[in-house]
Amino acid sequence: MQRIRVTDEGILVTYVEKPLISVFGNVVRPGSESEFLSPWDDVYTVWLGSVTYPPDEVPTPELTIDLVYGEYMEIHADAEGFGEAIGELCRRSGVPVPATYEGTEIWFARE
Repeated sequence: MQRIRVTDEGILVTYVEKPLISVFGNVVRPGSESEFLSPWDDVYTVWLGSVTYPPDEVPTPELTIDLVYGEYMEIHADAEGFGEAIGELCRRSGVPVPATYEGTEIWFARE
């Protein structure tokens, strides 16, 4: 599971992994949580697009966060805080919330 939050410091993405439990009820692998804060100086662009997965081929919204050093993060629509993050990114950049999810840049680094 993912969580996303837009803060004054940048974009905070949290990855949560549930513990793996055996059929006997024993913990095989403990759960974990990893947070990644991308400061605003590291965020180049944020795109709102969609991706399709077989076999359904139904377009699913996702955010792509491009960082200035060439890395990127994909945040899927089922991430906690997804809608709020879109609204906050659009508010901060002055871009209206898009009606579609087809390759819309909703945040970009200011020169």
